[in-house]
Amino acid sequence: EGHGTGMSAQICRVGLVGFGRIAESDHLPAWQALTGVEVVAIADHCLERRSSAQAAAPGANIFESCADMLDRIRLDCLDICTPPHDHTPSIITGCDAGVGQIICEKPLAASTADYNTIADAQARSGSQVYTINTWVQSDLHRMVTEAVAEGAIGEVRHVRLRTLRPDCALGVSSWQPRWRTDPVYAGGGIVLDHGWH
Repeated sequence: EGHGTGMSAQICRVGLVGFGRIAESDHLPAWQALTGVEVVAIADHCLERRSSAQAAAPGANIFESCADMLDRIRLDCLDICTPPHDHTPSIITGCDAGVGQIICEKPLAASTADYNTIADAQARSGSQVYTINTWVQSDLHRMVTEAVAEGAIGEVRHVRLRTLRPDCALGVSSWQPRWRTDPVYAGGGIVLDHGWH
């Protein structure tokens, strides 16, 4: 499907960039649960992740890159689920393609220069750019929420949540599972990555 074709104006056409753990377990299921939304495309440079994306979203077009996806598919919303090193390039690509809504996992930018580049692209394009995090979808948050809902720990009057871990949260095994410890992919490192929470 190219830029000239499309579905009813009432359908929001979504494309995901990056199909790692957060996209597979949180973003895609959230989009699929909404009415009036269709995930029409997913891009990931890893062949195994593209295969997983096709299995999870059989009706979606699968691409190797964000640029290729946006050259061939018209989107209303671009959802960026890549590691931080790719956030700025994917946002710029989305703005340049005229995508109206761009959602990006945290951190939005790893530097002031990246932020300014994003702000300039957003101003030129008129795209709306949002940064989000899905901590509420984490395994720990789900476990605590279920325990409270079941009354497993009695009446809850106050909650203080602290996360202490001996290692970083791992990504998918088919592509750089320890990307958070590599500055090439992680940008500002764990403080910048988790500080947004």
